[in-house]
Amino acid sequence: MILRHSNLIRGFLFYLLILTLIVAVFVFGIVRFFSAAIFQQVESELKDTALMLKGLLFMAEERDRLDYDAFCKAAGKSGDTRITVIAADGKVLGDSHAEIESMNNHGDRPEVRYSMKRGSGTAIRHSASVGYRMMYLAISVKTDTGTHVLRVSRSVEAVDEVISRTNRTVLLISLFFLILALFAAVRTGQWIRRPLRRLVDVASRLETGDLDARSDVGYPEEFRVLGHTLNAMARSLAKRMETVQRQRDEYQSVLSGMSEAVIVLDKSLQIVDSNPAAERIFLRTRNEMLSKPLLHAVRNLHLQKVAEELFSGSGPMSAEFPLTFSAGGERSLYLQVHGALIPNGESGQPRAVLVFTDITGIKRSEQVRKDFVSNVSHELKTPITSIKGFVETLIDGAAEDREVLSRFLGIIAKQADNMHAIIEDLLQLSRLDEQSLLLEDSPVEIELVLRNAFERVRESARSRKIRLEQEPGAGCRVRGNQGLLEQAVFNLLDNAVKYSEPGGEISAGVRVNEAVIELFVKDRGVGIPAEDLPRVFERFYRVDKARSRETGGTGLGLAIVKHIALVHGGTVSVDSTPGEGSLFTITLPLGDSAYPEGST
Repeated sequence: MILRHSNLIRGFLFYLLILTLIVAVFVFGIVRFFSAAIFQQVESELKDTALMLKGLLFMAEERDRLDYDAFCKAAGKSGDTRITVIAADGKVLGDSHAEIESMNNHGDRPEVRYSMKRGSGTAIRHSASVGYRMMYLAISVKTDTGTHVLRVSRSVEAVDEVISRTNRTVLLISLFFLILALFAAVRTGQWIRRPLRRLVDVASRLETGDLDARSDVGYPEEFRVLGHTLNAMARSLAKRMETVQRQRDEYQSVLSGMSEAVIVLDKSLQIVDSNPAAERIFLRTRNEMLSKPLLHAVRNLHLQKVAEELFSGSGPMSAEFPLTFSAGGERSLYLQVHGALIPNGESGQPRAVLVFTDITGIKRSEQVRKDFVSNVSHELKTPITSIKGFVETLIDGAAEDREVLSRFLGIIAKQADNMHAIIEDLLQLSRLDEQSLLLEDSPVEIELVLRNAFERVRESARSRKIRLEQEPGAGCRVRGNQGLLEQAVFNLLDNAVKYSEPGGEISAGVRVNEAVIELFVKDRGVGIPAEDLPRVFERFYRVDKARSRETGGTGLGLAIVKHIALVHGGTVSVDSTPGEGSLFTITLPLGDSAYPEGST
């Protein structure tokens, strides 16, 4: 504001100076012109008088006997014109207003010198003889006795007074018009400044981002047009900003909703942007990553090389690499990165976009698939090899011995049953994985599930002298597939029988715990070591491989239990101590899928 006022003051002073100079030049010109005109008029009158006196002076018949002093006094008696006759040597021969005896030599007077050289001369000066300013005009006159100078003069005091009064009048009028012009300039400046200030305020608000600012200037016409132009520009900018903001919001929404991590780099490999997925994957907040080198967020030299090659112009790139984090606990990921170069970013410099996909699950699935194929091959190879060996033995002649034949055929049948059990379990797991087995939405009595499962293992438990106990619990129902639930409980009970010592005890039951139902099977068998607990629900995983094959296990029973729990929206867990036994628990949600028995 102070700067604006100082600019206005400087502009006003400059305008005042220019106007003053114009007025001064105008006054000076007028005064000079008026003075010159008056003096020219006086000179013209003096010249006419001199020429007339010249004719009178030399019309006399006896010029040499003429009394020049008497002639001057007689000629100058009736008027205010002073007449002087001067000889060539400067001696005054006659004067109308002074005594010639008291007058000094006039040969040095400018008008006299000029007249002697040029025929005439004029001068304006103060007269020592009469004591006031006079205009002199001298002309040379040639006579028989020589050249004389006839000089006429007149007082210019009156002329000076007229000029002085005229100068004062012109000056006062000029001052009046100067003040009037200044007043008009100030009023005009205020008239222009008010709408101009409003336009400047609108422009300033637009500059600060206030796109709602509008001009209401209606005068003068040029400012009105400029105001309308500013309004149109503001509306256009508002629409563009709205579009940019919408696109930015969409961009941020897309980035926020992506499961892939996104990092944007500048040419110096500094991180300029990231999305929430990057925070989750790299365990760093956005503020911790922004303006930091790429290696600060992702400590991987292979990724650094990929970014450098992107900026070298190698085109879009893809790579896969493992990444291990120690912050927040040891954690390993396998990431796939796709990189592309943006030629001109927001600052005009190229930028690179890196998109990270967490393919840890895919890699694990591939490994599980490989392990599965290997395990299936191994599990099937064992009975097939056994069957092939016994068949070859029989072909070689052992079939003649009825006892050997009967024993071998029994072994072949047992191995075939094992193969059949493995294939059936695999098919069931496949159906559960693909959820191709439609889950029946019908009420299932949990007590009935337990009773049926107990009946299926009762014979094998009796043969091993293992006591079965169904613990009493709250009668309840769940919605689901009764056959699958029975299969899950049966698998747990069957495992408990196989891994319990003869004479042992197995118990099972159901309890309601807040919003879930817990089906549990507890044995006092050999137990499971702690290091094996995380993997007991994997396919073909056996804690005791020799005992599992001896008892005819396929290694898929617990995997089937896990998948049955999952398709019912539940989980399965195990708690075991070696030498003391194990506790398996299937947890199913209550909600709308479970309700107390007897309800409808």
